[in-house]
Amino acid sequence: MLRDYQLVALRAIWANLDRHVVASLPTGSGKSHVIAELCRKALQEYPGTRILVVAHVKELLQQNTEKILLHWPEAPVGIYCAGLRSRQLNSITVASIQSIYRQLAKLDPYDLILVDEAHRIPHGESGMYHALLRRQPEAKVVGLTATPYRLGGGLIHKGEDALFDALACEVKTADLVAQGFLAPIRSRRGSEEADLDGVHTRGGEFVPDEMAAAFDEDNLTKAVVADILKHAAGRNSIMVFCCSVAHCHHVAEALCRAGEPSIGVITGETPSVDRAEIIASFKARRCRILVNCDVLTTGFDAPNIDCIVLLRATKSPGLYVQIIGRGLRKAEGKEDCLLLDYGGNVVRHGPIDSVTAERVEK
Repeated sequence: MLRDYQLVALRAIWANLDRHVVASLPTGSGKSHVIAELCRKALQEYPGTRILVVAHVKELLQQNTEKILLHWPEAPVGIYCAGLRSRQLNSITVASIQSIYRQLAKLDPYDLILVDEAHRIPHGESGMYHALLRRQPEAKVVGLTATPYRLGGGLIHKGEDALFDALACEVKTADLVAQGFLAPIRSRRGSEEADLDGVHTRGGEFVPDEMAAAFDEDNLTKAVVADILKHAAGRNSIMVFCCSVAHCHHVAEALCRAGEPSIGVITGETPSVDRAEIIASFKARRCRILVNCDVLTTGFDAPNIDCIVLLRATKSPGLYVQIIGRGLRKAEGKEDCLLLDYGGNVVRHGPIDSVTAERVEK
C-alpha cells in the first residue's frame, strides 16, 4: 500500500527508534501514510504500545486519523482536540498540541510520540512540545517534516539544544517530481520587485513591519497585479502570500479593480466559519485567487493550486519550502505549478528541489 519511498522512510524510522529521529518527506508526498503504517506496525508487533500523534492544526489531525483508519480500519484510534470537539484517548491518540498540553499532568505514559510538522518544535527547552516531552521521558520520539531545518539555517537535529538526534532519511523533492509523484514548479521572477535595501534582519528573518512597508506600496501593488494577471492568465487556482493583513486587503482590492471577479482573503482575523467557507470555495475552484498572510503555509492541502504568488520575502529556507510546497501536489488537469516571485526568494534560496538538508547545513 505504501509507495517505495514511503517504505524506505518507514524502515529508516523503525531502524532508529533507539533514539529521537526526524524523517524528511516533501509536502504532498504522503507523510500521513507513513505515520499510519508506523502506528499499525508498532501496535501489531508490540501489542499494548501507546502512541501519541501530535500536530498543531486540526486539518492535520483529521488527515492523520483518516489515513490511520485507511491502513487499518479497526485501529484503536481516538482524537483529542478541543477544536474538533473530541476528547477521546485510545491506544493511538491523535491530538492537537494545544489541547494535550492542557492535560499534561493527567497523561499516562506513552511509548511512542510522533510529531507532524516537527520543524515547529523550537530549539531550547521552552514551548508546549518541550513541556510534553519532559512529561514523557521514556517515550521514543519521531518527527516528520518537509523542512528539517530552522530559521536562519541549521538542521533541527544538530546543535547542543537539538531535540532530535539524527535525520533518519530525507526523501528529495527532485526525485519525486522526476518519478511523477509531485508536480514540477516552474518559477518566474516578477517584472517588479520590492526594494528590500532598507529592510533590516532580526532573528534571521526580515523585520515584518519593515518588509510589509516595502511591499505594501500602491504603485508596486498595481504593477504586480497587472503582472500576475498577465502571466497567470491560464491558471485556475492561484494562491497569493502577502506580508500583512492590510497588505492582503490592498492586493485583493487591486485585483478586483483590475477585473478579477473571484477573490478570497484569509488572515488571522478571518472568523473560522468564513475561513472554512472560503477554503471550500477555493478547493472547489469557485474562487480563483486566494490571498493570505501567515495562515496557510502548513497543514493546508489543496492539490488544485497551479500558481503561487510570493508577494513577500523570507530568509528562512523552511518557510520558503513550506509555502511553495502548497503547489507540489498533483491534480487532474494540472501539469505544473507556476511560481511568480516578487521578493527575490528564488535567487536567495534556489529552486525548491535544490533546498535540501545537506545544502542548508552548508
